[in-house]
Amino acid sequence: MKIINKNRNLKKNAVDTLFSSYFIQFFSKFFSIATQLITARFFLSLNSYGTFLYVFFIFSIVNNLRDLGISTQVIRRKEINYSLINTLFLVLSLIITILQIIYGLYILPNNKMFGSTLILMALSYIPTALGSAPSIYFARNLLIKKTITARVSSIFLYFVFAVILCYYGFDAAGLAIAKFVQSISFMFMIWLPARKIISVKIEFDGTLNLIKDSYKFFINDNLSLITAEIYNYVIKNFVSTASLAIYRAAHSLIDIPLNIIEQAFFKVAYPLFSQLIDEPKKLINGYTFLTILLLCIEAPLYAYMFFNSEFIIYLTYGAKYDEAVNIIKLLSFLPIFTPCTTFGIELIKSLKKDNLMIAYIFIGSFFIILFSFLLTKNFGITGTAIANYLGMNYFIIYYFLYKNYYESFIYIMKRTPIIYIASFGLFFLSHLLKIEFEVIRYIIREIAIFTQKFSYPIAQKISDISHKTDIISHSIIDAGLLVIIFYSFYKFIYLPMKKDLNIRL
Repeated sequence: MKIINKNRNLKKNAVDTLFSSYFIQFFSKFFSIATQLITARFFLSLNSYGTFLYVFFIFSIVNNLRDLGISTQVIRRKEINYSLINTLFLVLSLIITILQIIYGLYILPNNKMFGSTLILMALSYIPTALGSAPSIYFARNLLIKKTITARVSSIFLYFVFAVILCYYGFDAAGLAIAKFVQSISFMFMIWLPARKIISVKIEFDGTLNLIKDSYKFFINDNLSLITAEIYNYVIKNFVSTASLAIYRAAHSLIDIPLNIIEQAFFKVAYPLFSQLIDEPKKLINGYTFLTILLLCIEAPLYAYMFFNSEFIIYLTYGAKYDEAVNIIKLLSFLPIFTPCTTFGIELIKSLKKDNLMIAYIFIGSFFIILFSFLLTKNFGITGTAIANYLGMNYFIIYYFLYKNYYESFIYIMKRTPIIYIASFGLFFLSHLLKIEFEVIRYIIREIAIFTQKFSYPIAQKISDISHKTDIISHSIIDAGLLVIIFYSFYKFIYLPMKKDLNIRL
């Protein structure tokens, strides 16, 4: 009876976590984009916004170093000493904060904007660290639902403070202050539901063992972050700052489905796999189910982005980012290029195959960084986009699955080409036709005439959209095809898969 209740609670928490994560990721991405567009377009100069991005990059790297890989490693433990984690993170964040403030004061006389932003951003290390222990608890136990208030409220506060402070001329420093407001509000709110669960006391016993057990995750997490961000350095130094802006525009749009969809799945996958470690059949069925399900969602979305990249760029960043159209086309295959690796690394981590995990990240990082330098230098940002496909480490995951879980591997491989062909085929056929809805041109013209009473420049910009009715028409048709594809996958892949794998939701 206890086992039945445990499985029932695990399934319920997994479903709750998935939907809660979706809500959080969607809300986070929406306000992140809104903050970026409003502050960068209307209030900040390129130099101010670039300064903040660089300081935030430093914050991300240093904060990842502070974690020591502990947040990921302890999720698979049966027993976790949250007081020890809290103490260790607090001490490390205090040291980092002091060092960064000292460095900020040192460079302040020569570079006021960079120095002041660096100092203010340093204030976020401590509240971020103190919010980690309860975050780990809720993630490990698939209770992300209890963190919705903290995450959503703090993100919204960041948006409000960022816009207000930038409006009043605080520049990059204003965004750093907004980040501090977000961090400290999250810390207080995340502790409210955790205060009766996690004891708050200073404890150092077991520090060395905790660090020793986590060092492989430390290497993995930091190499992953560096690999993901290497293009910033490479493009700026081998091409130009303008090309970096174009590449980042395309990259940020490709990242939207990833951040909203994949991150929500990841909140479920690793904790769920870790708790199914003693039930190998359920573990591999869960992996197979999530892999195919995610591919059924992402493949149609990225096919849509591939065939409607011009419309997407025009709608978001505008005509001056036209060069990003081809980069979107190149990057749109990346998230679905190797479907087995999406949750493959989570499976390996839960099985405690740490050496395999390290080999995966080392090989991937080495080749992506190498080809990023070589291809960007010779082919510009097109080369940077291509370099993302050349990590070579995905062969490790595929060989591991083939050797250890042959039936599941074949099950995935049989369905993958069907999903690809169905996703890209319909959109390809759609774009062979010349489609243009005259009603769209009429609506645009009428809106422009109405707007002209208030602002002629805005009316002119609206009127210019009439020259894009062909790509708007195709995007509308493709949106309908997207719905058809999703329904087809639901009926002919998802429902049979649930039965095949004995998945009950």
